[in-house]
Amino acid sequence: MLKEQFDLQGMFSLKLFNEKSINLASKKNEKILAFMITEDLLQTLKAKKNTESFWQRNKKNTILISQNQTEHDVVNDIRFQPLYSITLPIEFRALTKLLSDLVQQKEEPRFSNVDFGNIFLDVVGRKIHKHEKSAKLTEKESKILWYLLSNPNLKIDQKLLLKEIWGYTEEIETRTLTTHIYRIRQKLLEIGENGFEIRNIENSYILKTG
Repeated sequence: MLKEQFDLQGMFSLKLFNEKSINLASKKNEKILAFMITEDLLQTLKAKKNTESFWQRNKKNTILISQNQTEHDVVNDIRFQPLYSITLPIEFRALTKLLSDLVQQKEEPRFSNVDFGNIFLDVVGRKIHKHEKSAKLTEKESKILWYLLSNPNLKIDQKLLLKEIWGYTEEIETRTLTTHIYRIRQKLLEIGENGFEIRNIENSYILKTG
């Protein structure tokens, strides 16, 4: 039933594996976005001697599917943390949204965590930290901060930010970007960072660090 839904949708294809073929597939140079592993298959693979090496190879693209939240505890026995854990039932639309987000993450490896002075930007967790204080960020706020923290004291063109983060390529209203910059300024103050200043200069933004 699930495979038929994927075939009808056309965006992703679903291939079924058993405990033997999934291990072989993981070693081949196949274009696999993610392994979706049920709790039953997890228990079967757990009994195999090479299970832990399988997890180490594939934990960054594995989705654990469970019937309830308590089943997630089983992964702690083999020191495995999947990329995502989902609990059934789940709407097909929500599942494809998760996969689409995963595609975007794989296509944007440049957006990695940044450690700059006393500031730590957690892009995946969407948080900005300074010592014991932290503030939550939206996806776009974290990407804007990535550009600013990765290029301190350098001008970042507004059009570049709009194109890279929003996908805009034409002349557009920059009010949305201005709003996000305002929120970022507030969140930097929220964590006690007053040594940074985000300036708007000649249709660009620059993070002044002193």
